[in-house]
Amino acid sequence: MPPVFPITPTFSYFSAPGSKWTFASDINDAGQIIGNDETAQGVGSDFLYSGGTFTSFAPAGGTETAPYGINDSGQIVGYATVGGKSFSFVDTNGTFKTISVPGTLVLSTAASGINDQGDIVGTFTGPSGFLDTNGTFTTFAVPGAEATFVNGVNDAGDIVGYYYVVNGPDQGFLATPDASPIDVGPLPVMAGTIPGGMLVLGWLGRCLARRRQA
Repeated sequence: MPPVFPITPTFSYFSAPGSKWTFASDINDAGQIIGNDETAQGVGSDFLYSGGTFTSFAPAGGTETAPYGINDSGQIVGYATVGGKSFSFVDTNGTFKTISVPGTLVLSTAASGINDQGDIVGTFTGPSGFLDTNGTFTTFAVPGAEATFVNGVNDAGDIVGYYYVVNGPDQGFLATPDASPIDVGPLPVMAGTIPGGMLVLGWLGRCLARRRQA
């Protein structure tokens, strides 16, 4: 059954000018919305939708930008390709900074969420999760899982995402910023491994695929 809302929601609809499809990925308390769109000619781009106006914010020379999170200060995190090289970024008032878990390839870090303190979360080769707090990286994984994928973080530091085990379904998780163990329930027996980099790229591909199906 669909979820039951305590009140009847009011829906507003929008589409980026000239787009074949428009995919919104996040919204902040000011009502600023970020996402992707694609024209009938197959040209994709990012957008910031604020006050009825669409604005692109891709880094200079960017050929594809996939924004995933925006906080109340307007900072945006996502993934971009410039000059054939892919990387995660945080955009602060038009200034782009690359995000990369130390000791890994730049393209293997995928930032997906940011809170109002500027804490950034995402997924990197492993695949495992990471938390970037003012440039200090903490990495983590769901115990016993083959792969951990991170999607978002709130202002209390709670982190959400999903984990994967071979021969088992994806399951969601909530990680809280304390010493308590994560209760993920029984995990199916693993039978084999998948290269971490392939899973991170696959995660990005699945995100983009969901947009094209929207």
